[in-house]
Amino acid sequence: MPGASSMSPVLAGVDVGVDVGVDVGEEVGVGAGGCELEGSLPVALVFAMLGSMFTRSPRLAIARSCGIIALGMCGLLGNPASGQQTPTSPTSPTTPTTPTTPTTPASPPPPTSASAAATDSAAPRSFADHPSWTLRFEPAAWYASAEGNLRLPGAPSSTQTEFELKSFDLDEPAWAPMGFVHVQIERWRISAGGFAFSSDDNTTNVDESGTLGTLSLSAGDQVRSGLDFWSVEIEAAYRLLHEPLGTMENGKPRIVFGLEPLVGVRMYSADVDVEALSGASAGMRTGGDDTFFEPIFGVKFEAEFAEQFTIDVQTDFGIGPWGETESASWDIIVGGTWRPIPNVGVRIGYRNLWFDLESGSDSEQFRLDGSVAGLFAGIELRF
Repeated sequence: MPGASSMSPVLAGVDVGVDVGVDVGEEVGVGAGGCELEGSLPVALVFAMLGSMFTRSPRLAIARSCGIIALGMCGLLGNPASGQQTPTSPTSPTTPTTPTTPTTPASPPPPTSASAAATDSAAPRSFADHPSWTLRFEPAAWYASAEGNLRLPGAPSSTQTEFELKSFDLDEPAWAPMGFVHVQIERWRISAGGFAFSSDDNTTNVDESGTLGTLSLSAGDQVRSGLDFWSVEIEAAYRLLHEPLGTMENGKPRIVFGLEPLVGVRMYSADVDVEALSGASAGMRTGGDDTFFEPIFGVKFEAEFAEQFTIDVQTDFGIGPWGETESASWDIIVGGTWRPIPNVGVRIGYRNLWFDLESGSDSEQFRLDGSVAGLFAGIELRF
């Protein structure tokens, strides 16, 4: 559409979200007396979110995804069938009757066990209706790429140059294993997870000049490089909100919203190796590695539709000033899960982890700052 390139990220997300919301509203809101999610609804939302994320700008992807989530929910909440009233047939005038002596109204009969059970089944499901505990596995493959800057120990900081990762082809996308394990005990959740990203044996000609560790590099020198970067984290969350909204014909909730603040700890390990194959430092190698720890604080929002489709957004921040080792991070995960059967789901989403890791000082300074971001796909298993 002409002029679309000038559209702001939020408006772009809202534009896509409106289309999804309208389609969802038409799909869910039809028919008097309730609604049911068709099989096409989860697939439509999943592919709409996936299409909006296919961009090299993480901020644009996040804005579009949030627009889709918000307005998709608006579509679900807008039931065109609600508010319609069945017109009553006009009645013919009747002959006035002779007034009778008023009688005492009879007391209503006590509710039977059958009627009480029917009332209970039609009520929206609350948090108490969930199992007291659940175990959930989420193995996934993350197609991610790294970007940022690098500084290695080996020379005084005044002579060091920060090289971009792309100068060594360390920004090439690669598949990385990623996964989480969640244990839900009533309102408490304990989770553990991590990933392992690797980009090895990259041979290229650098396009920058300067000093990297013990190497003196000039533009055009050939180098071989590798990066191993992995992280693990443990977090605890408390479910502040878990409320149903609306009911379907079978009495189950139409939408269930969840909100969880969380705290935890994250550990990183970074290992970089660079070898000069030509130029003044031909045959020499340099590298650096270190481990970093930091506490994290964040929140997770979740919306479940008809117990079949779930959209979740989790974001957290971390900071770890521990002596000569410092770290900071911001992580955001936007995911969608479709469960064709109750305990097995298909999950896709987008993750962007920004970090700034630094250790040592002067000639021993090691620094890696940037981000690892990309789409992921996996499965969900519930027990």
